[in-house]
Amino acid sequence: MNIPLIAAIEEQMDFLTDAEKKVAQFIVNNREDVIYLTVSELANQSGSSEATIVRFCKSMGYRGFQDFKINVAKNTTDSQSGSNEALKQDDSTSAIKRKVFNSRIQALSETQSVLSDKEFERAVDALVKAKRIELFGVGASAYVAVDVKHKFLKYGIKCGVDLDADTQAMSASLLGKGDVAIGITYSGRSSLTIRNLRLAKERGATTIALTGHARSPALKVSDIVLFTTAKETLYNSDAFASRIAEITVLDALLMAISLRRYDETQNAICLTRYASSQDKQ
Repeated sequence: MNIPLIAAIEEQMDFLTDAEKKVAQFIVNNREDVIYLTVSELANQSGSSEATIVRFCKSMGYRGFQDFKINVAKNTTDSQSGSNEALKQDDSTSAIKRKVFNSRIQALSETQSVLSDKEFERAVDALVKAKRIELFGVGASAYVAVDVKHKFLKYGIKCGVDLDADTQAMSASLLGKGDVAIGITYSGRSSLTIRNLRLAKERGATTIALTGHARSPALKVSDIVLFTTAKETLYNSDAFASRIAEITVLDALLMAISLRRYDETQNAICLTRYASSQDKQ
């Protein structure tokens, strides 16, 4: 956790209740471990309650513990690995390799820490039961959706993806109860993706947002939220490591769904593998 965030907590100490101060002091003393703790684990280790932790997070200006953890993760500095080091024009090729790999490793590690087990399981439940699945995204997020469609299809899970904005909106408007819409927007502010989630939700579909920001408009139109996080090193852009995190979360969803429907998955793998190899024989 970086020094400005620690300083902000210390400055707020006088305005916290005694119970909240206990939580705050524990976080200050264990700054590097907080993002890897669940709210119940933090409550046990700090000698407080889950409700107190939520109150503390809100006192610090966050919506709750998940929002707090995401912001902690974004500001964590790993001085040993240099994972947040910015790329420089005079970097050696080995330094570039190390920095890029470290940023991806960190993105995955921190995404795992902020991704709620409960929300992940809710997403799996909804997708296993879904009559129809549509994925929405713009720009780089749209190509994450295309990648997901290819993988899902291999495992016998049909889902729709379209790169045209108007066609996406039409698809969203035709969803209904029992269907699932997945919106991929790291910023949580893509107006087109939010529009599609809203259209799907209004029609009764279950909406899932895959996003990196806990304070974003996308949450208002999402029944389930899967958080990712990534701190980039290349030109201060989040377009690389964030995509790795998004793809990994979606891959984990696919694996969980596939194991829930094991027999159907095995059959689909055989059929799709055979079909795609026909022109190679």
